[in-house]
Amino acid sequence: MLNRRLPSCAATVAALMLVASPAAATTLFTPPVFLPAGWIVWCSVTNLGTKPLENVLVERVNTFGAASLSGSALSLAPGATLASGGSAAAGFYHCQAPNLSRSKAIVTVCVQQTTSTPCSPVAVNR
Repeated sequence: MLNRRLPSCAATVAALMLVASPAAATTLFTPPVFLPAGWIVWCSVTNLGTKPLENVLVERVNTFGAASLSGSALSLAPGATLASGGSAAAGFYHCQAPNLSRSKAIVTVCVQQTTSTPCSPVAVNR
């Protein structure tokens, strides 16, 4: 019985993959990173296009799926970056930016021990 259902499931998944367009607006997100207690996590989105992006938000999402917003949606000029961050409880975090396409933006997450140490990107949505 199970063997008969697998081909139809596989066909459905394949059909859905064909319909999805990589240029379509979607939520861009980074892989999760672990944040030690007392560290700072930063999320940023950079406009890779040649035109401004409208209504740009960047969100920090914790282990439980709760999102912290960057504030109000902003217009992001070509080449500009919007960043949001702060200290957070220990745990896994990822960053996301809704309603953007991979061809026009990149989302980055980085962690730093203190504000006086450099914040190097540790994960991107590419």
